[in-house]
Amino acid sequence: MSEQVSTRTNRGPFAGLGAGLLAAGVFIAIAWIQLRIGGTRPIYAFPGYLVLAGTGLVSLAFRRGPARANGLCLWATVAFGGYLVARSLTSPLECLARTDLFLILAALAVYFLAALFCTAPSQRLLFLSGLLLLALGHVGVGLVQFIKDNTFLPFGYQRVDYYGNRASGFYVDPNHLAGLLECLALMAISVGILGRIKAWARILLLYGAAVSLAGLLISGSRGGYLSIGVGGLILGCFIAYHLLRQAPHRGWVVLGVGGVLLLAATITTDRLTGRSTLLLQRFGAIADSGDVRLSLWQAAVREFQLQPWTGTGAGTYFIYGRKFRDPSLQMDPVYAHNDYLQLLAEFGLAGAVLLAFFLCAHLWAAISFLGEMETFLAARGRTFSLSLALVAGATCAVVVLAVHSVFDFNLQIPGNTLVVAFLFGILANPGVAFARRAGQPGGAWHPATRFLPAIAGLPLLVLLPGRLPAAAEAEQARQALRKEQYPLAILHAKNGLETDPTDPDLWFYLAESRRQLSRNFEGQTQVALLDAATQAFESGLKLFPMDDRLLVKAALAYAQRGDFRRSDQLFQTAFEWSPYLAQTYAYYGLRFQLEHRWPEAIAAFRRSNELQYNALAVAGLNESLAAQTQPVPARDP
Repeated sequence: MSEQVSTRTNRGPFAGLGAGLLAAGVFIAIAWIQLRIGGTRPIYAFPGYLVLAGTGLVSLAFRRGPARANGLCLWATVAFGGYLVARSLTSPLECLARTDLFLILAALAVYFLAALFCTAPSQRLLFLSGLLLLALGHVGVGLVQFIKDNTFLPFGYQRVDYYGNRASGFYVDPNHLAGLLECLALMAISVGILGRIKAWARILLLYGAAVSLAGLLISGSRGGYLSIGVGGLILGCFIAYHLLRQAPHRGWVVLGVGGVLLLAATITTDRLTGRSTLLLQRFGAIADSGDVRLSLWQAAVREFQLQPWTGTGAGTYFIYGRKFRDPSLQMDPVYAHNDYLQLLAEFGLAGAVLLAFFLCAHLWAAISFLGEMETFLAARGRTFSLSLALVAGATCAVVVLAVHSVFDFNLQIPGNTLVVAFLFGILANPGVAFARRAGQPGGAWHPATRFLPAIAGLPLLVLLPGRLPAAAEAEQARQALRKEQYPLAILHAKNGLETDPTDPDLWFYLAESRRQLSRNFEGQTQVALLDAATQAFESGLKLFPMDDRLLVKAALAYAQRGDFRRSDQLFQTAFEWSPYLAQTYAYYGLRFQLEHRWPEAIAAFRRSNELQYNALAVAGLNESLAAQTQPVPARDP
């Protein structure tokens, strides 16, 4: 008995509508997060997570599609995701682990919704179309950044002038935009060429792919250039194989047209690159032996060696990256710029093995499906298939991001991670049910699988509503502190601490605002503000005892009070956890100035300038040198 295939993925009069509503919920959440700098700050990600959690809970009212998800993929996801959740819950610093925990739960909710409910190829095509519309917005904003204003971001955000004119779209980091666009471009190319769709839809999809590739180009991402080269080669080989096998005469025509378009794109890219000094430099520096990433990777390896089997805990690269930083690296190493090394350092060999199991299960399922579908189409003389195109595109997109993850941290960015979770859901369930041959059991859904999206979303519904107000207040306090609006920062920090006293950022904003405000007063008022500042700093240090911001600024506050003993204790702890930060030595020099210990101040300022020449250390050094011969009032730090 020959194999049969069914593309029906929903049953009942409202099943298709229900799955469509679930897919819409996922898209709305991802769109919200992407438009708000990719969700890189909690207040911008939490509302999207809540939408996903609610969507997971609503899924209980609908039936799953009859096309079964690959059982091995589901088991691999449950094992990998379950371990990540468990290790996040047992990590030593809850304030760092919660960010990873919420993102993991949100990604699991998206994955299970895509693999179990949003399985119809037509629904997935609409989802992809929505993402391509977002990509058009990304590229439009990126063009403004590339051509006119490199600090431009819509919705009141402002990008730091660090990346030059490299386009980042709605995101802050151009590399993250590249990670998104490379995936969407390959998906659009695959569906635009191989999908069984209308001609106008093909044109629009290929146009979306071209725009995405243009956005990738102006992002200046070297990892993106390398990754799209690998992914494009794989997808191109598969498309050529498929067309020549299914329709040799038509295949040669399509490949010829594709070759001409590729040549035209190459010539256009070469000319654009030649006219842009930035792009020329980025292409010329793809293999840069002096890249800062090498130092970041070494720090991750040293962190891994501390606890190889289970890792040091979720989010802990934030502190060990500082501790093991190379002296030449003065920027805060928040991420390892390598998703694999960061996973290995924070979640250990157990996490790495489960990741390998997860990746292999999904790639094997995708390759197996593509082989079955090729045979099915050949037997019926058909060439195009939407489900084949979606799986082929998702497979190449996953491979592309797997390559890019060697160089960047796309999977730490909610706006990208959730898209990738949906792609893995496509690999786990292509949305097509192949009937088994006679004598082969087809199997049945396990009843518990329908609860998986709700299980992933329920903790978010429980935990996030109480943290959302505090996250909003924390962002307001951060911005007020940056603008030197200290009373306003104090107000927002206090409001946030009323609902979430476990956030060390809120304690820092409160304490530092009080310390800075004390400079405007004298006498008892100044003393009272400094006392209140040190109390807030100590509260923050109980939650995050190795944070160099809390340690250094608390040490300064104690020095301003005249408690140099406690100040020195905090500085020594700061040096233990971040021994090569120039700014810490500059503040250490200010501490000695307050006690009029000029030789020690001079030594600290000189050490700061050795690590990185900076204005604070230069000014402090000049003042201290002058004070040795002619006493001058020390500058208030």
